[in-house]
Amino acid sequence: MNRSGPPFCPWLRRALLHLSQRTTLLCALALFLPAKAADYLNDFWQTNDGLPSNVVSDVIRDAEGFLWVATGNGLARFDGLHFEIHSLAQGVPGTQVHAVELDSQGRVWAGTNNGAAYLEGDRWHPVPGTTGQIVYSLGTTHDGAVWIGAYRACWRWQNGQLDEVSLPVHLPDVRAFSELPDGHLWVLSSESLCRIDPASLTSVETVPGPWIGKDLRDLCITSDGHLWVAGNGVLYRKEANGWENVISELPTGPDTFVFSCRPDDNGQLWLATRDSGILLYRDQQWSVLDARMGMVSLNDVRCLTLDQEGLIWAGTNGGGLNLLRRQWFETFTAPEGLGRTVTTSVAVGPDGSVWAGTDGGRLFQLQGNNFVQSIPDVSGSPFGAVRALLPRGDDSVWVATYDRGIYRFDRSSGQLDQLPSSDPSEPYSSLLEFHDGTVLSGSSERDRPHAFIERWTAEGNQGPATPEMPSFRRILDVLEDTQQRIWVATAGDGLWRFQKSSWDRIDDPNQGNLILASCLLETRDGAIWVGTLGQGLYRFNHPEPRHWTTAEGLVSQTVSQILEDQNGSLWLGTDTGLQRMDPTRPNTPAGGLLVLGRGDGLPSPQFTGEYGNLCDSDPEGRLWFALPSGAIRLDPAEIEKSQTTVPLYIESAANDSGVFWKRSRLSPSEPLRLEPGSGTLRIELAAPEFTHPQNRVIRYRMSGLENEWQELRGSRSIAYASLPPGKFRFEARVVETEEGSGSTASIDLVVIPHFWETAPFQMLVLLLLMTATGIGIRAWSLRKVRHKVLALRQARRVEAERSRIARDLHDDLGASLTEVNLIGTLLSNSLAAGDQKNKVDSIVSRARHMAKSLDEIVWTVNPANDLLSSTLYYLCSRVRESADAAGLRGRFEIDGDIPERSLDSRQRHHLLMAVNEAVNNALKHAHATEIKLQLSVSPTHIIARVIDNGLGFDPNTATHLRNGLGNMRSRMESVGGTMELESGSTGTTIQLTLPLEAPQSQRHPATP
Repeated sequence: MNRSGPPFCPWLRRALLHLSQRTTLLCALALFLPAKAADYLNDFWQTNDGLPSNVVSDVIRDAEGFLWVATGNGLARFDGLHFEIHSLAQGVPGTQVHAVELDSQGRVWAGTNNGAAYLEGDRWHPVPGTTGQIVYSLGTTHDGAVWIGAYRACWRWQNGQLDEVSLPVHLPDVRAFSELPDGHLWVLSSESLCRIDPASLTSVETVPGPWIGKDLRDLCITSDGHLWVAGNGVLYRKEANGWENVISELPTGPDTFVFSCRPDDNGQLWLATRDSGILLYRDQQWSVLDARMGMVSLNDVRCLTLDQEGLIWAGTNGGGLNLLRRQWFETFTAPEGLGRTVTTSVAVGPDGSVWAGTDGGRLFQLQGNNFVQSIPDVSGSPFGAVRALLPRGDDSVWVATYDRGIYRFDRSSGQLDQLPSSDPSEPYSSLLEFHDGTVLSGSSERDRPHAFIERWTAEGNQGPATPEMPSFRRILDVLEDTQQRIWVATAGDGLWRFQKSSWDRIDDPNQGNLILASCLLETRDGAIWVGTLGQGLYRFNHPEPRHWTTAEGLVSQTVSQILEDQNGSLWLGTDTGLQRMDPTRPNTPAGGLLVLGRGDGLPSPQFTGEYGNLCDSDPEGRLWFALPSGAIRLDPAEIEKSQTTVPLYIESAANDSGVFWKRSRLSPSEPLRLEPGSGTLRIELAAPEFTHPQNRVIRYRMSGLENEWQELRGSRSIAYASLPPGKFRFEARVVETEEGSGSTASIDLVVIPHFWETAPFQMLVLLLLMTATGIGIRAWSLRKVRHKVLALRQARRVEAERSRIARDLHDDLGASLTEVNLIGTLLSNSLAAGDQKNKVDSIVSRARHMAKSLDEIVWTVNPANDLLSSTLYYLCSRVRESADAAGLRGRFEIDGDIPERSLDSRQRHHLLMAVNEAVNNALKHAHATEIKLQLSVSPTHIIARVIDNGLGFDPNTATHLRNGLGNMRSRMESVGGTMELESGSTGTTIQLTLPLEAPQSQRHPATP
């Protein structure tokens, strides 16, 4: 069945597919269209997107990439995501902006209902002399002049001077300017065309033409040199023999109101019309792009602008701002002959012929812009399906089917033959031309125990391709690499390779898992690429085997088709779109890979999968992919040309007090200063981009605060809460398709500290603190010294008092006791034995005892005896006196060096009393012949041992000694010491231990 039809049918079928609810209207419209409309995509923005008004009268793209939109409610700058409004509040002189233009310095000019103005820095400057005038048009010439067209006047602004140009018309009402190559200027008013020599503003020539009484709106010069004048019901083209009105050639009729005309670099002419949308003139034919086709939001189009990226901007009278961009794909669906059933194979022959097979059992060949059926149905039943195609150099096309075997179609004769030994029950899925000229087929199990790879010639099946073969259940794709190894992708059985007469299964190089391979490709560098069902993309036969998943930037885990373009990039057909990646950059970041989907004109985001021969490339380098709804063809070179570097700017910086810095056309020479306590820093970025700007990834970091890059997607605002004082650099860069590429922007910041955070203040505080500390330490030291002096003075007073008491006791009481002892002794000697003599002797004995006790008290109180050495020597002398008086032998031992230090008087007193008690007990009760005093001195203790060689006793039964032993223990414990007793048949040892530093709780002031 031939579906080429009349030339307008493809357009009609496409229109019916998209707008079936308007069938009758579109059928009528299609009669006027002799050519298929170009494939364009439309996006539009209205007031709910931030546009100040849905009435758009002019659009221009500036040198930085921003779009300026003139509307009925002010001017807006657009970066693809956000509109920045410029109106009366920002200095624009009028609310209605009719025209916008760029001068030679890159400044933006606006023509309003209240004169013209230009933007310099962040301020609008009205042009004196134009205030109060309605400015409809603006133009520029190569000499830097700006031409201003108003309803009642025309001016030239040059070097800061405004000159009025007198036009030879009743009412200027200037609509457009266009400069000629010779420097002259075309000036179009609503009713005439004038020619001006800028060297002499008085030299104005009126160009005669057939537009008397016509409402003229715009003019332009196309690349072929033709001058076009457009208006209400007119479209004049200047020919050698005069003006030709071609309005009747328009498919929308002779009454078409053309508001704007714009040529492009391809020699095409674009028209904006009031009621018919956009008209495109190319290849001597007109096409309509209107609201019914989804090409514009409203058919009342008032302006057109073609920017440097090839984007077409259209302003409408109530429908907002529209963008038309060329579709990167050439789609082949139902209007072009495909898409009624799933396309299961696309193959390109050696001669460049393109073939497609479907699961409806049909074989199509591309002829012109349509696929036509080349042969009758391959399958005679609705269950038949083409699974693989192989065009060969012998002018034949091989067809593998699901249930009718393998066919060979001879193009020269038109003969279709089923190959001998072709098993109709064998579901074939792939075809491959082998290096020896034979054909390999892959199949799936159905009536056989497992699938096979078989070798074929024109004579039929030549048997298995290899002597032995693993048990495959279903073969999806077969590949022979440049080393003549066979690679097989199977469904559920993994990836296999045949080399050197053996089969090996290739598993995941990292995890060792089974690879669910679906498609295979060998690139020019010899690498083998494997697309999988849910496992991403693998690369083998390469020095660095690699596995890509969605974590590494893939749009999907399922890869159904793979092709390599002439630049070495890979194109991956997945279940969610088409993706381009550069395999030479192993660390390509996520988001830096080109992903094309339904928003880019792809008929279906899902690509056909699980068959062989699904995609191919033609001799011109164009790529073909099979879709469930047809096929697509794309030219990677065209896409590469359309790719532009996205600029990046730091637009403004704000804190809690508001915006404190905005970018001007000159970068800041000084770092931004943030005052102390300014709160959260908010930085606004701008990256003018109009094709999926929400998917653009921007990386940023605050150097000096963080080392790692952060990612921003779909937003251009960044906030930092409470930056610490210091110097920082904010850095940002656009992530482009290629790793490491992309525009960058940076700005230095200085966060000013509070005065208490500054180094001088902190040094002053430190100095004051050190001074205060020094003063405090000095005051404390002086106080401590004073306390020590007072303590020394008090100690000296106490010592003096103790010395006085000791002298008084010795001189007064001691002398008296000596006198009593002497008198008593004399009296006793004079008396005869008897009761009186005994009493006198008792008095003498008591006096002697009191003198001895007094001597001990005087020794204790006298501060001259506070030294440790004095104490030890005195103990020895007292024990010697007691032993001599009792007629016993006394022995003394002192161990260790005696340090020069003092003892508390209480310690000396209690130690002396305890030693005396121990000696007295030995003299009275032990019947000893020898008493030994051992003194040991350590840095922390004094140990005094009183040892006798007497009879010894039992401490538990010696009741006559309990009081004395208890007193000794109490005395030693009162000064922090201890008393230990050891007694046996060979004598008794009493050990008295006195700490040199008594516990704080047991220290008392020295007693006099």
